[in-house]
Amino acid sequence: VAIEKQQLLSTPKDMATGRASTSISSEDATHFDRPSATRKRPCKGKRDRIRKALCLVRDMVARDPNVFVQGRFFLPMEVEQNAKLRARTMADLARVAAEAFQDLSDRAAGHSAGLTK
Repeated sequence: VAIEKQQLLSTPKDMATGRASTSISSEDATHFDRPSATRKRPCKGKRDRIRKALCLVRDMVARDPNVFVQGRFFLPMEVEQNAKLRARTMADLARVAAEAFQDLSDRAAGHSAGLTK
């Protein structure tokens, strides 16, 4: 038991206080050796701000699809700088604009059909 305690008390400060060292040995720290992620994820606040900005653009395009056709909208900087995210966002906005145009044409056809009766 005395040998084990002597091994735990490795520094002079530890020996003087009689407490075991709290430092982690290299054998115990293998989980610290793993490589960091190659792609860092934005913090939750930034993800929420991006999501909110994209929802506003999506709603603007749904109300007036000409906004998308004429390119009269701004995407968040994080989306503009990421080619993959920008392509996915533009495809989503194109789908929203197509649905909005379809709704407008359906309403126009229904309105004109109601006038001819």
